[in-house]
Amino acid sequence: MFEHIKYKESTLSNGLKVITAENNSIPIVNVEVWTRTGYRYEKPDELGYAHLLEHMLFKGTKRRLTARDLNLEVDRRGGYFNAFTNSESVHYVLEMMSKDAEDMCDILSDILFNSLLKQETLDNEKKIVLQELKQNQENHERYLSRITQKKIFPGHPLSNNILDTEETTENATSKSLRNYLSNHYRPDQSALVMTGDISHKRAIELANKYFGAWQKPSKEFDLSLKQLIKAQDNYYFEKRDIKQTFLSLNYYTFTSDNLQKSAVLSLISNYLTRGMASVLFQELRDKRGLVYGVSSYSDTHKDAGIFVICASTQKPKEVISVIEQTIADIPNILTKEAFEIVKEQSIGIFTRYIVKPSNQSGSLGNDFIYYNRSISPEEWIGYLESAKHEDVIAVAKEYLRPDNSVLVALGPEDIGR
Repeated sequence: MFEHIKYKESTLSNGLKVITAENNSIPIVNVEVWTRTGYRYEKPDELGYAHLLEHMLFKGTKRRLTARDLNLEVDRRGGYFNAFTNSESVHYVLEMMSKDAEDMCDILSDILFNSLLKQETLDNEKKIVLQELKQNQENHERYLSRITQKKIFPGHPLSNNILDTEETTENATSKSLRNYLSNHYRPDQSALVMTGDISHKRAIELANKYFGAWQKPSKEFDLSLKQLIKAQDNYYFEKRDIKQTFLSLNYYTFTSDNLQKSAVLSLISNYLTRGMASVLFQELRDKRGLVYGVSSYSDTHKDAGIFVICASTQKPKEVISVIEQTIADIPNILTKEAFEIVKEQSIGIFTRYIVKPSNQSGSLGNDFIYYNRSISPEEWIGYLESAKHEDVIAVAKEYLRPDNSVLVALGPEDIGR
């Protein structure tokens, strides 16, 4: 099925991984730099630096003096340029025509190694970042997601929250950001991912030319993991003057190294909420009219994992009751026939997703961050295909239990639990 896509991986002498997915059927190349420096690795006086530095690396370099100079170079080629920060990583994305592959590497290496990080630019960018934080606080779904991490991972690095970084953001200086950049951005904890119309050999040549001189700090990277202590309470509520209640029902699960269980949990997620025929969509929307939509996802790390179900509604107690009852009934309602249907559906969803170069880059980058290796489409589909009906039942019984869950709610009235 994926014979036309050639997946390869190499490591430069400085420790930088070079990961490619060659597909010559399209004249596009997606180039991304992933680095293991998300906000879980920030020290108390650095909170918010991963996100703030991501902004600043777009604000001009020694060769491209202003943000306009940088963006104009991308825009005139019809390219796409962006960056993202999460708890585990920061990654920078460029996508252009395949003839521009070297220019993309030039631009990405330039912002990593030659950014000006001017104090006056930083002072202005702080205002923008603080506005972004306030905007996220007013986006109920995003805010709920952020406070959920804080509640279910108490005292753990995963509870670091970009909504709590106003003071450290305001106190950041050009010097402190430079120190953060030199200490946290390391080739031995980074990957250059290229997908689309480019060979692995060419990717290695460009990696050596533009990233080969990147030196890692003398201090070893601290990958020590902190033991997760579960939340003491199974319910948290925050009052807001809004019309609906936003709900996040979270189940503690397993760490990211268990790929087979991850595949099984993805089957459960698709069965519950993926598509208009999914069981919770049918129960909550089509039969009862309680929600506009409902979603679920699995979020696993090397030291923790959760399975999350989200919805917003004016009748939160009824919605929670339906969700918990549906999950309790999985051993009865998920028949072998329904299981085969959701397995076929899951393979189809993944296949449609992974054929796009930008999604291949995102998948390969995530694989590097969480597993330190590439997972081919064939390998992941193999996990889905090998899953058995009894595996799904066992995982649901083991993890999706009321006594293993934490409900976080944001709304006009405390619903209790």
